[in-house]
Parts: sequence; structure tokens; C-alpha cells
Amino acid sequence: MTSWRCHVRCAELLGISGAVARFVDRLIDRELDEVLREEGAGGHDAVCGLLASPITAAGGLGLSVAALHGVDLLYEILRQYGRLNEEHLKAAVLHCMLDCADQRMFRWDGTYLWRKHPLEMLRLCRDRVVEKWKELYHRYFLFGYPFPTLKRIEELASLAEALLRGELERCLLGSA
Repeated sequence: MTSWRCHVRCAELLGISGAVARFVDRLIDRELDEVLREEGAGGHDAVCGLLASPITAAGGLGLSVAALHGVDLLYEILRQYGRLNEEHLKAAVLHCMLDCADQRMFRWDGTYLWRKHPLEMLRLCRDRVVEKWKELYHRYFLFGYPFPTLKRIEELASLAEALLRGELERCLLGSA
């Protein structure tokens, strides 16, 4: 994953304080991932994951049932810390987009496309992150879910677009 130094540098270029970026990086990469692991849902990036609850089905078969969308986990944890505000949400979106960019660069063998079409590539990352959030919602939480997940996803997508209109392109190229 992209180093936290890169996240902090990009955040500061975009007007997000370094302290906020570091807090969000620790929250996403350590605390929220720990929560997911404790609940039996492995993998990186809790914001793009699900909090699952283990259940035992008939015949003793162990299953995991999706209990909380990663976006809602992010919002609820930020609320508990008293940090549910635009700056922290922007830092979270930036974190997800930079991690996606890092994965895309690694998979697509270098930075040629990123140098030639940085804004388009960043839009692909934004779209990928937002699409994954929506896909998980529609797959697991469509009915009877107590959180306004789609509204939150749209809010995060809007913040991502605002970041793209900012200096994110310059930030990414400067750290490549």
C-alpha cells in the first residue's frame, strides 16, 4: 500500500492537515482492520469491506453474515471519536484513492499511463472505490439496513470528485 508519508504529503497539498491524515491512516489501516479480523472478516482496507458476524447454521455449518458496511463502520467510528467532519472524510477518501492508485500502478507495471493520463487514471480509482461500496451495499444490505449507506457513499463520491478537482493529480505525479 502507498506509504503514509505519501498520504500525508498529498493531504497537506490538498489542504487537509497532516495530523488528520495520520489519524485516518491509522484508523483505516490498523484499527478498523483489527475490528474486521476480530470479527472473522480478513483482508485489508476495512472501509471497502464488511463487518461480518459468525453464525452457526443447521448441521453445525459455520457461516459469516454481513452485519455492517465498511462505509458505515468508518462513519460510526469517526462519530465515536468526535471527528465526523468533512476534513476527516476527505482524508478517508484520499486514503482509499491512493491505495487504489498504488494497486493499479503495481498491476499495470509502472507509471506510464499515470504520467500520460493522471486525471483519467485517478477517476478510474475513484469510480472503482465507489462502485465497490455500492456493490457491497446492493449485494448484502438492500432491505432493512439501519444506516443511510447510499447517502454516505454519495457524500464520499462527491468529496472524491472535489479532491480530483484539487491538486491530487500533481500530488500523485510528484510521489511517483
